[in-house]
Amino acid sequence: MLIILISLTTGTVIYTYDILSIDERKGVLINFYTPFGVTVDWKKVKVQVTAILGSNGSLITLFTGFLNKSELFLDANDLIVKEMFESWIPMHREHFTTCLMLDVWIFLENGTMLETRPPISIPIQPVKALREVIKRDVLVNPQIMIKQRLLRGECCDFRFNGKVEPTVGPIYECGYEWWIINDHTYYSSLTDIPILIITNPCSYSGVVGWTVTMTTTYETTFRITFSYGTNIIAQAPNVNLVTYSVGWSISEKYTFIRSDNTLPQKSQWVYIRGKFAHVHEKKYWVCRVAGQVVKSEPTDDERIKEYIYSLQLDGNHIVGGYKDGLPSQNTMDWFYDGTEEEHLYIQGTPLSDGNLNVGEIIYFEDIINCYDQYNEDFEIGIPVGALVAALAGFSAPYSTLLFPLMISMGWGQSYTIDLNGILENKGRYLGHGYNIFEAIYMRVSKYRYTSESGYTFKVPAGIYFKCY
Repeated sequence: MLIILISLTTGTVIYTYDILSIDERKGVLINFYTPFGVTVDWKKVKVQVTAILGSNGSLITLFTGFLNKSELFLDANDLIVKEMFESWIPMHREHFTTCLMLDVWIFLENGTMLETRPPISIPIQPVKALREVIKRDVLVNPQIMIKQRLLRGECCDFRFNGKVEPTVGPIYECGYEWWIINDHTYYSSLTDIPILIITNPCSYSGVVGWTVTMTTTYETTFRITFSYGTNIIAQAPNVNLVTYSVGWSISEKYTFIRSDNTLPQKSQWVYIRGKFAHVHEKKYWVCRVAGQVVKSEPTDDERIKEYIYSLQLDGNHIVGGYKDGLPSQNTMDWFYDGTEEEHLYIQGTPLSDGNLNVGEIIYFEDIINCYDQYNEDFEIGIPVGALVAALAGFSAPYSTLLFPLMISMGWGQSYTIDLNGILENKGRYLGHGYNIFEAIYMRVSKYRYTSESGYTFKVPAGIYFKCY
């Protein structure tokens, strides 16, 4: 049916549309595409789509299977998809954003396959997806995917590529999937999560003023850390992890403002109240009939996900504060073991000589830009790995792998920082301290993170400042 709107005053046509063209569906429509000149047989592409449940932080698989074409629709009327969308509504406002994580495998003719590492992340607004169709274009670039040869035992006695239709019997689909290893997965209760640590250990020192400010000018975003390795559990701690920071578990416009002064021989730490998750996954070769698993074989590939999935909120304000002293000794022991201390020298700032003189201020933005040389948007590193090691009760070898892991918390849009945080040397202030310069030290993770373009970069831990 064609609908025509005509102005009553002029008699001209204002707008026309075909009612049959209106998409009355609700959910997420994913359109896959490849770089110019690169073709892919989509029937040989398997996709696993996972997301985070806002209610308890667990991962949920929304789709796993081979594509029939370059589109995939996640219907909001599907019970599993609907559950994921609705799980975020009680805790957040309408414009809250989380992400879908897409693992993609392209099966080739010669017994090899291509795999995305890290997974492709796409942003979604759950409330919006329950009302209308959210359309997302997703680039699948075989040129940057990891190529692997299929092991003979992984073929499940069927052909390597895609769907198999035997002459007699059911239709089998065999391919890879990531499965959670429950006894190496941990979901925290509501916890004080450190985002800033100031320690001013010397007696002959100035007073250090600090401020942390989040505003609703831009969104506050908590990213997801992925770490890949081979036989991580069995070989811990002698495992080489390749670590990425991709997508985000939570992104919304929040407020949080704290400031104080750290006196000589004192420490303080700023925290937010939230819940975090450590999820360990193993890659399996899985054969399904009508969606049901009929055979599964583990591979050597494993990975770890770290993310924050819940914040305690008062309206749009993140509940938190600051405390004197340091976080628990257990947490700090893991934190120190997982990080390295660096004397900060930042050209073009008051720290160009490594010292903050009396009255000088260093902005967090300058510090972040110093470390974020490849525009990876890794801003303040939250030491979740140290918290998991301290709280989860995992074995010492396994925990040793975790404490260098950080989650990025940032403000603003891509490559734009809206940080009003500062560190100031106040010298002698209100009867405390001395008018003397402060050498500023930072701690960074012992792990080097990998960008999707292959660069490795340092990530700040905390923000942690040691002032001498």
